[in-house]
Amino acid sequence: MQNSQRLSKLESVYKSLDLLTRFLNPALPFLNSHNIDFIIKSHWTKFLPQKLQDDLELLPVSVPLLKSHIKDLSLGKWNHANDHKPLIDFEACSLDDIVSQIGQFGLRNMKMSLLLDEIPLLNVKNVEEMIHLNLSEQELKFDPFMSPKKMHEVEIMGNLIYRIAKYENFKPDTYSSLTDNDVGMIERLIDIGSGKGYLSSFLSLLYKFDVYAIDSSAGNTTGSSERAARLQRVWAQLLRRAMERAETGHAVRRGKYWKRRMNKAAQTTTEVGLQNQNLKDDVKLLVMEGRNNEGEGAPLNQEILNHRLRNMTLYVTRNLNLKEFISTQSNGEQSNQKKLSLDFGIIGLHTCGPLGVDSIHLFLQDGAKFLCNVPCCYHHLEEVVFPSTALEVNTPYSRSKEKQRKSNFWDADEKSTITSPTFPLSRHLQAQEFNLGRNARMLSSYSFQRMSHELENSELNKPMIWRLLLQVIIAEKLGHTLLDYHVGKLGNKCSTFQEYVKKALQKLHLDNNIQVSDEEIELIYKRYEPSLEKFYCYFILRTMFGPLIEGCILLDRLAYLLEQVSSLLTMFSFLVIKLNQSSLIQIKNFFLFED
Repeated sequence: MQNSQRLSKLESVYKSLDLLTRFLNPALPFLNSHNIDFIIKSHWTKFLPQKLQDDLELLPVSVPLLKSHIKDLSLGKWNHANDHKPLIDFEACSLDDIVSQIGQFGLRNMKMSLLLDEIPLLNVKNVEEMIHLNLSEQELKFDPFMSPKKMHEVEIMGNLIYRIAKYENFKPDTYSSLTDNDVGMIERLIDIGSGKGYLSSFLSLLYKFDVYAIDSSAGNTTGSSERAARLQRVWAQLLRRAMERAETGHAVRRGKYWKRRMNKAAQTTTEVGLQNQNLKDDVKLLVMEGRNNEGEGAPLNQEILNHRLRNMTLYVTRNLNLKEFISTQSNGEQSNQKKLSLDFGIIGLHTCGPLGVDSIHLFLQDGAKFLCNVPCCYHHLEEVVFPSTALEVNTPYSRSKEKQRKSNFWDADEKSTITSPTFPLSRHLQAQEFNLGRNARMLSSYSFQRMSHELENSELNKPMIWRLLLQVIIAEKLGHTLLDYHVGKLGNKCSTFQEYVKKALQKLHLDNNIQVSDEEIELIYKRYEPSLEKFYCYFILRTMFGPLIEGCILLDRLAYLLEQVSSLLTMFSFLVIKLNQSSLIQIKNFFLFED
């Protein structure tokens, strides 16, 4: 990327960031309020502008209307007539204004994100016109060998990483002249925060990558190695069925005596070659893998897997020298193994909190050819707190009385301890002294698609309502809520509100301090029941800002990279959204930076 192009892109990112921050800034006290304090701290009147209160109170069906707005936002069907109107301050916004501006300032509408099929490099039809793809490069659909959510993520990300690694020399203006000689395969990958190894084992088995799977947990490392070994034993069968499904739409059962038939066919095929186009894929697979005398469940060469996939326990920081790490590992390879190029890519599926930022810092070192990263858990980011924006709003759910006394919604307890802040990163937001706050960053996990799916057939969330009213009981009985009252997912294990209260007080060790009868619990529920619909409106309205908060975090990272690097050839930021009947998945915010 020429310097002029980089500066133009950076200016575009800055403009988008300015729009987002101007819209979000006035709403931050509202966004950083805590759900469980809605009643005891009068959030409805304290944080909602009067115009917004009036709109919601006048609507007889406000909750269904908010649900329909979320569905419209997920489909891009908000009122586009307002897209070119001047920004309306949060304090003066009507409900329609809020919905319109949330849609308007989404990454996709601001042309800051792309869907997978909009990226030419990853468009199967276009690539097939340039290069004859073999079957392993198609999007294979495997029998599930992990949860549906994880399976979906790993299949899509695996295919994406393969194409990035193979066509890393790709330039948009070379479509007509691109040939097999132009393909420069990167064979090494570093999977940062590899966890249970789902992605790394998939990449090493299907795409034959040399993967260094790094995780800070020794338990994850051991479990990943064991899981990969089990997966390897059934890999031939899984691959055969996926290949059949890709070509014919379904996988065929082999029958009782398939081994005998396959071995006989394989021996015949070995003599006459592999020219018979009608030969079944499973026979081809047995011959090509040199396994014509082995059963489908027999393991592949364990040494091959061990060489391709290395599970390592290591705490990754931005100071790790990956080029030196790769060189050291390469020097330790056995002499009879194929020597690979030292070029490598950095990958990460669900890199939690600061680890996603550390991945960016590692990418900026000399050596990595690309970064393909899926961040998550933004509430774990360590945010810079600027004195000019550290407003006392008296809303946090703090961990102690001392922290409650000092705290504001921008992680005040971290003010003096953060040495390597992970938000904001860009000079642009730092110059503005912009903060989001932890509770606001918590909202970034919500997507319109996920919310639309979850809210479509659901009523008030009972565990959430119960936790809200438990806070009321604690406040009335103790006179304060300054302690760490964390009950977890207890509500999912209880059938009634009375049962929930008793178990929660016991878990919090408050059963001796708070004595409350079933009748009193019932009366408290009935007393605040009229407020519950307002609470649900408040909750839904807060979550609607989630994609904008995430967009702000990601654009800050993109701006930081553009501020640091002047030699990026191609750059994409894109969103992948998939919905199926079994689960709703959003693989969010891949950033691809090719060197």
